Amino acid sequence: LLCFGTAVNPGLRALCCEYTVGKITDAAAVSAYAAEHGVTLAVIGPEAPLDAGVADALLADGVGVVGPTQAHAQIECSKAFALNLLKKYKMRGLPEFREFTSME
Repeated sequence: LLCFGTAVNPGLRALCCEYTVGKITDAAAVSAYAAEHGVTLAVIGPEAPLDAGVADALLADGVGVVGPTQAHAQIECSKAFALNLLKKYKMRGLPEFREFTSME
């Protein structure tokens, strides 16, 4: 078991033969780590690396991934995306909302 994480988790560290601390949202760094260690399957989480496209980068390198692609992670990572999806399909109980792209 290998881990590329943001900080050392003692419980997880005890299970791993290799543990590296790095920026989990850096798709290139995670891909390089996977290639260097011969990773064939990656479990990705929480949602920040999914939103950053880490799953997509690993899939492009031929690594199997447990976790959605960046496009599919939007429902978890973007409230605006989720609400607009609910609006598109006219889901009942949807609160009134507005989306802003500027503080002005």
